[in-house]
Amino acid sequence: MTALPSAGGESKIANEYQLQYPRVMLRISDLAYGEQLVLWAARRWLADRSGWPRVAEEFALALGCTRARAALGALEQILEALHGGARRTVYLHRLDCCRVSGDEHALLSALAALQAGSSARARAFLEWLLPPPLAADVVAPASHLAEALARAGLLIPARPLTGTTPIPVRAEAGALLH
Repeated sequence: MTALPSAGGESKIANEYQLQYPRVMLRISDLAYGEQLVLWAARRWLADRSGWPRVAEEFALALGCTRARAALGALEQILEALHGGARRTVYLHRLDCCRVSGDEHALLSALAALQAGSSARARAFLEWLLPPPLAADVVAPASHLAEALARAGLLIPARPLTGTTPIPVRAEAGALLH
């Protein structure tokens, strides 16, 4: 798992299993295409921005060129805010991971709330990740991203923050966790 640094600037790889996952885990395979697209783009942005042109191509295929540019600009604003101003370390999984972190789930939940017309609920999810003043600033780009996805028919369903698949209680000693 890769971590976006908190406002203090520190960045770390997280291996504390209990802290990263709710009692029930959501998997990438449980997600709709629009959700997968957003998470893949966010993970790609964090892992290696030299791959961003591929993200732009995928967004253009999914949303159309005009909407893709606006959506990607909005997503980059959200990620920059998380990167520079998160209230704590924000966890995003590696590109090849099949799990969805609680923080990734919160981001998707904010987009789902915006698509459902609930900006207050979206702001609450964003405040889980960002200090309130910064969360308020991120609502506008998140709204643009949510709207672009919705106009392309990529609806983000509201999902309970408990996910769908039970996870093991404890990992074996020496197991590699991410």
